[in-house]
Amino acid sequence: MGAAVACAAWGQGSVADGDATFTYVTFGTNPCSADRASFVPGTVGGAPDVAWAIWWWLGIDGLAEAALPAPSAQSYVGDRATLDFDALGGVAGLTARLVGTVRDGAGDNQATWFEELTVTNASGAAVEIDAIHYADIEAGGTFATDDAENPDLADPSWIRITDPAAPDFFEDYRAAQPDAFQVNAYSGLCTLLQDGSASDLADTGLPFGPGDFTGAFEWRGRILPDGGSITLVTAVGIDEPTLPGLVFQDDFESQDFTRWTSAQPPP
Repeated sequence: MGAAVACAAWGQGSVADGDATFTYVTFGTNPCSADRASFVPGTVGGAPDVAWAIWWWLGIDGLAEAALPAPSAQSYVGDRATLDFDALGGVAGLTARLVGTVRDGAGDNQATWFEELTVTNASGAAVEIDAIHYADIEAGGTFATDDAENPDLADPSWIRITDPAAPDFFEDYRAAQPDAFQVNAYSGLCTLLQDGSASDLADTGLPFGPGDFTGAFEWRGRILPDGGSITLVTAVGIDEPTLPGLVFQDDFESQDFTRWTSAQPPP
């Protein structure tokens, strides 16, 4: 799908690469009550597909977190979605751009979704932000029997979700250099993030399951001077390992890992 929408009341659109698609379903109120996104690789012969919800919260100058509002502009071109947000937290000149890129995997039911949120401060004064990225991931296409663990205790930015109903299938949820994580069964974590009080994630909840997995990563106390910006990066890999910011670029899905690059996609 290739489309551009300006000043939309709700964010909605899809991007695709091969048989993998990602859709932003909606932005707006009641973020815990409905899916915000759908990420589905192709399915063959009833193999698992995956739907999940993912969005952002920002706490500004010590205030409680708030979900990103409806975008002021959005485009969905090829494999890339670009969404712009104005006056975050009511601060004129504090803006954000969310860029998402989908990559089809080498095999059936494999794909990766990369997100990159850049917050820019042109408000005239320094601003402190806490950013939280939240994901509701359904391994194997079901929500009730997920397990989750950290495969490497030396790397707290890595969560792997599995489901015994889909043996040997996994999803990796990762973030670049977060300060904290938290995992809870739905909808406890989402409710915490919109309770009207500023929340710090507690590095708790792993190992998890079986249950309805939700998780989040936090970047805490980032100071943006006037004219400054920060970019926060996450990735979700469906049945393939992934790292935030790594985009498979040989266009042949050859699984030749010598062709991986740490360069970000061009703007």
